[in-house]
Amino acid sequence: MKKVFLGICLLMFTSLVVFADGNAAIIRQLIAQCEQSLDVRISINQTSDYRTIRRQAELMANMTPSTRISLYNNAYYVKEMNDNDNLSSSQKIDKFEQILNAARRNGSRISYHITGDAVDITPSTQQVRNWFEKNGVSVLDETESGVMCWHLQLK
Repeated sequence: MKKVFLGICLLMFTSLVVFADGNAAIIRQLIAQCEQSLDVRISINQTSDYRTIRRQAELMANMTPSTRISLYNNAYYVKEMNDNDNLSSSQKIDKFEQILNAARRNGSRISYHITGDAVDITPSTQQVRNWFEKNGVSVLDETESGVMCWHLQLK
């Protein structure tokens, strides 16, 4: 009976780990394939994939109001964040975490990173971008919004 219980626990844990990783594992495999398929060695540094709500709040608290609007399409919760931009750093993070949790309860996706379905990489060359897009990966150049990364997610 103990072995059956332990087996079920292991299965549930493994399922949670796989679910939490979302598509980030597939994207990381595609990053490795991209590096291998292009004759030149390209250093692709992953700067982010799966994030907790708390980490998302920390990152958004460090953005300017205009960057939040640009990256999150002026979602209703961004307005509330921007209204609380004058708080101290720790208060802002706590408040943003509350705002994001409420938004998720109301059905907002917020970020593909929270579900493990996106990976941010250091910006690279047009050749790398073309490879990703040809191989089913959407590339969002966040440098246009002041964030030094390319956001990758499956199409």
